[in-house]
Amino acid sequence: MCMTEEEFEKLYNSQKEYLNAWGNIINQRIKRKLERKGKELDVFLKIPITVRIKDNKSIIHKAFYRNKNYKDPLNEITDKVGIRVVVLLLEDIRLVETLIENCNLWYYSKDRDFENERLNNPNTFEYQSVHYILKNKKTL
Repeated sequence: MCMTEEEFEKLYNSQKEYLNAWGNIINQRIKRKLERKGKELDVFLKIPITVRIKDNKSIIHKAFYRNKNYKDPLNEITDKVGIRVVVLLLEDIRLVETLIENCNLWYYSKDRDFENERLNNPNTFEYQSVHYILKNKKTL
């Protein structure tokens, strides 16, 4: 990596407005689709959906100190912005997954699935989540 931490941080900070906007687009799309499915958001969602931008300290650590061997960390790190959707039931998770996987605004990859993790390691109880990477199909 040829970039200094300071250069990386400056470039990352210049992306935050766009990252936040992308997170909000995803947030609004999921909420709208849930409402179209007849879900009352204040009941279906256990906490409101939040958009989170990775803080500078965390992304610098990931880019420079976690031995990830990034050639272009600013573009290779995929979790710069995230949203959290908290639901109660497995069937609710399935509904959110279906909405994510059938949206025409983005390409997706499923990068973590608690059910697969549970099957591979049934004696471990950890944070149960499903993680997707969403990339927009066209410039917005």
